[in-house]
Amino acid sequence: MKIKNLVPIAFLVLALLSFTEKEGAPAIDEFEFDGHITYDMTYVDKKGREQNFPYTIYFNEGDELFGVKMIMNDKKATGETIIIYNKSDKKMHMLMDNEGEKTAMAMPFNPKQLEKASENMEPEDFTFEKTGKTKEILGYTCHEYRFESDDASGTSWITEEANISASQIAGLLGMGNKGKNKNPLMGAYPEGIMMESEGETKKGEKYKMVVTELNTDTPVTISTEGYKSMMSFGK
Repeated sequence: MKIKNLVPIAFLVLALLSFTEKEGAPAIDEFEFDGHITYDMTYVDKKGREQNFPYTIYFNEGDELFGVKMIMNDKKATGETIIIYNKSDKKMHMLMDNEGEKTAMAMPFNPKQLEKASENMEPEDFTFEKTGKTKEILGYTCHEYRFESDDASGTSWITEEANISASQIAGLLGMGNKGKNKNPLMGAYPEGIMMESEGETKKGEKYKMVVTELNTDTPVTISTEGYKSMMSFGK
């Protein structure tokens, strides 16, 4: 499944791991975020095998911190992983909890390599069309959009009432819809934040994701206490 064609912004973080090198890092006791948004995602492959996992995006009003927490619970992978991109120390921090066994590591991050990769992204035939339908999700008025690309299509419900948008989140990673690092997908993406979406690829893969929690002004603290350092990180 080409995740980028199915819209979930959180998976952009996984691409960042390609631009890191393992290295020791000074201990950090905790990370503080201004808010978070949690999605529940269900993916069904072309053979009908279903996988369900929630993930949470953490963000700040500024652009110093960005984080994603993913929980896997299937036969191939279990446990919780938190990935935090800290611009102040230019490092990617990973906190991993596998059935109570907690480990942590930090890796230096090279923003210039990400900028170069973003510049080289090829624009896709990715379109959004507003249908005129509306509904309420978690108290927010959402508008329905139909989207289509070369290999996927579906619908998304997007709200502009929240104090966060998909372009802001992508911008935290240097992959927004403005400037020299313009992301072709974000350029087509409607303003606002996606609250619900479902789609299918031409190969028969399906997905559905729904927001289960959205807090833009409730601070969240992620502590490194209890994590065993793999590379001079945490406690």
